[in-house]
Amino acid sequence: MKQNVKLLFDRRNTVKKTGKGTIEILVYLSREERKWEAVGTADEQSWEVMANDRRILTKANVIAFDAWLRSQNNKTDYTINGYHKKVRKYTKILWRLEMISSDPYEYVKFPKGKNKERVPLIEPELVKIRQAECSGRIERARDLFIFMAYTGLAYCDMSVFNFNTMTEEHTDYTYIDGSRLKTGSNFFTPILPPAEVIE
Repeated sequence: MKQNVKLLFDRRNTVKKTGKGTIEILVYLSREERKWEAVGTADEQSWEVMANDRRILTKANVIAFDAWLRSQNNKTDYTINGYHKKVRKYTKILWRLEMISSDPYEYVKFPKGKNKERVPLIEPELVKIRQAECSGRIERARDLFIFMAYTGLAYCDMSVFNFNTMTEEHTDYTYIDGSRLKTGSNFFTPILPPAEVIE
C-alpha cells in the first residue's frame, strides 16, 4: 500500500445502532507508521454532504470541517481546536513528506477558546457520594474518587501512589509528599479524614 491519506466514515458500523458514525482520517506512511485519527461524528446525511470532495486536506475543506464542527452547537472553541490540532499534526508530516503540496492550516486561523472553568463538588455532594451504597468495582471506583477528591491528586498520580514511600506523619495529619507525573512539579498535601479511611 503506498503512502496516502483517506477520510473514512463509520469504520466500526455504529450508524445502524446509534444513528451516528465516527469520521476518521487514516494516515498511512508505512506498515509501521499508520494511524486512525477520529475527527468527529456524523449521521449518514451529514457525511454524504461532507464526502463530495475527497481531496480532504485543502484549505477549503479545513474551513468546511471547522464550520461543520461549529454547526452542531455542542462543542466549545476549545474542543474544536483540539480536533484541529489532531488533524494538523498529520498535515505537517504529510507536507514535509511532500504528500500534499502545502499545509492547509498555514492559511487559516481558528479561535482557540478557553478551557471551561471547572466547578468543584461541594461538601454535601461529596458526602452523598461517600454514603452511596455500591459494591464490587463500582465501590472501588467510588473509593478512589473520594481519595482523589480529599487529597487533590490527579488519577495518574493516585494510580502510582504508595502510602509507605510517599507519606510523612505530622502532628495534625499524614501528608503526601510527591511530584506530579504530568508536570514533575512537587506537591505536599494532607490526607484528610474521609480519604484516610480508604484502604
